[in-house]
Amino acid sequence: MFKAFFKTVYETKTTILIYFMVFLLFAVIVAKNEEKNPIMGDFQEKSFSIVVIDNDHSIASEKLYNFLSETQDIKDIGMTDLKKLNDQAKFDMIDYVLIINEGYEEKIKSGNLEGALSYENGESMGAAYALSNICQTWTNNAAIFVAEGDSIENATDAATKIATDVNAADIRIVERIVNDTESDYSNYFFKMGAYALAMTVTMSLGVTFARFKEEDVEHRITVSPYSYRKRKIELFLGSLVFCLIVAVAIVIVGIFMYGAEIGFTKLVLYFINLFIVSVVFLSLAMLMETFTHNFSIMNMVGNMLILPQCFLCGMFITRDILSPAVVNFSKCLPFYWYVDAVDLVSKYGSLSEHYGEFFLCLGMELMIAMILFAAALLVSRTRERKAI
Repeated sequence: MFKAFFKTVYETKTTILIYFMVFLLFAVIVAKNEEKNPIMGDFQEKSFSIVVIDNDHSIASEKLYNFLSETQDIKDIGMTDLKKLNDQAKFDMIDYVLIINEGYEEKIKSGNLEGALSYENGESMGAAYALSNICQTWTNNAAIFVAEGDSIENATDAATKIATDVNAADIRIVERIVNDTESDYSNYFFKMGAYALAMTVTMSLGVTFARFKEEDVEHRITVSPYSYRKRKIELFLGSLVFCLIVAVAIVIVGIFMYGAEIGFTKLVLYFINLFIVSVVFLSLAMLMETFTHNFSIMNMVGNMLILPQCFLCGMFITRDILSPAVVNFSKCLPFYWYVDAVDLVSKYGSLSEHYGEFFLCLGMELMIAMILFAAALLVSRTRERKAI
């Protein structure tokens, strides 16, 4: 069966190579795009560069200015011409222009806040919305305290305290930054490379297993002196060697792309992780083969099972934007642990103090692989007995 497996692989080599090249090319393109426009990273608090034009010169306008100076980067660019400021904002030189209109304090005292503030925003609509909301909320709160009988000094101090307490509660303006884990760009490639590996292994083995299920081939195998156990073991070993070859090919591409930047230790750890996760998708291919011999259906099911994992487990998008419930669910999926292992290797390199975490990730991948493999054996054996 071992030799027969590779003979079948050789007969379908064109199809397998096409699958591998297409998925690997996709991985390379996405990884290179990630280097230029990172989407993976952490959210961190961000202060925007803003210009404040105070046309009121009152206690209230001064208190608003002081509040903003504590949380944002206020620029004094020495100009008040609105057209020039608008050009600066549009060309992304500043994020936001706040204009405190004349009569601002009187509007707070009267409770009629219409036209109290004006805004000019840059390219970031998110920044404009967030900052406008902050300034308007601060002004509204000051007006409420004045309406309750407080002086303008006390009212503006209270508005500042409320806004400060909100910030302390971790409701902040944030931006996405690239964290230390992602500074090693090979991290991107080996995450995307796992998608290429999973699709190549699943689809290629699907083609190979389908050939073994052709009526005449299956009949010859059934009447051969090979026991059921020996057939399955040799088929599994052949598939394992195939996975090894695909993993090596992806690592070679990684070396070609990043060279000495990766380092030997990282390269070995990336390879081990790739090979272990490939066993998961080998087991998945064997399980799918027990339910259908139609390659088109296997292709469809493979895509349905693999592609969503890339989003749920942090390969195509960062986990930061996923809800805790989704992240907890994704821990049941192999790519969750694969991505964790890649991040550990990328961040710590030699893993001198993190081998336990790394091998935990590998162990979880192997456990999922064993569950799928056991299910494949159980279903296959049950079907063969019923056929007899």
